[in-house]
Amino acid sequence: MIGILLSGCQTGGSPGVVTKLKFVVAEPPASFYKCPPIPIPNPARLTNKQVNDYIAAAYTANKTCRINMNSIKKFIARAKSDAK
Repeated sequence: MIGILLSGCQTGGSPGVVTKLKFVVAEPPASFYKCPPIPIPNPARLTNKQVNDYIAAAYTANKTCRINMNSIKKFIARAKSDAK
């Protein structure tokens, strides 16, 4: 009975030996680098405060997006360098 169970583990050949490792860096698609646009409100009905708030929101979103995209690019460049 034991012989039958152990025979299922035998492959018939010698086990393979790993001689070289290959590192692969997973990269996000280019579409991930595009930030979503901020909708532009109707200019005919905007007050000065709404214009100011929109400009501030757009500036903040752009700055955050730029920082995030640069961080992703640096991470990928470092991972590629380390994989070589």
